[in-house]
Amino acid sequence: VLIIYLSVLYGTYVPDWQFTVQNPESPDFGKHFVVECGVRGKLNPPCNAVGYVDRKVLGINHLYYHPAWRRSKACTANSPYEGPLLENAPSWCHAPFEPEGILSSISAILSTIIGVHFGHVLVHMKNHTDRLKHWVSLGIALLTVGLLLHFTNGGTADSTLVYWIQKHVFIGVWHSKRVGMLLYV
Repeated sequence: VLIIYLSVLYGTYVPDWQFTVQNPESPDFGKHFVVECGVRGKLNPPCNAVGYVDRKVLGINHLYYHPAWRRSKACTANSPYEGPLLENAPSWCHAPFEPEGILSSISAILSTIIGVHFGHVLVHMKNHTDRLKHWVSLGIALLTVGLLLHFTNGGTADSTLVYWIQKHVFIGVWHSKRVGMLLYV
């Protein structure tokens, strides 16, 4: 699952794209914008594969009109809070985005698979020591992958999605399993 996710995230070519503001509350309602990308493996808000997959599969008119990136420094002077868009805000600040889109759901699937595996160990391993050894070894493996991604810059500073996934799936799952093991003992 992780290999598929990373392959799509870094291997998908994201071409230039255009959209018309569909939010009736926006002063730019009906305006046409073009976002210049033409890249592969970029993780910034306008040109990442996550948004591209959602735009292609779900359609741009079915995405969320108030994405969190509107709160970024490039979009508003009120950052990190939402506020009016800057006069010279990039075109992508007006674009819709699906925060719980198709590609974003893969990290939730991975967390679920890991949780099911821990439950599978609980049901099928009868010896308490064997259970704990298995859980600790898997937890250390998850922690190692998370720390490796962190210290090798597996996610860039402007990539909140990748940062969230590495922190949640690898580090967060490690902490929840560690607490579960302590409660089990």
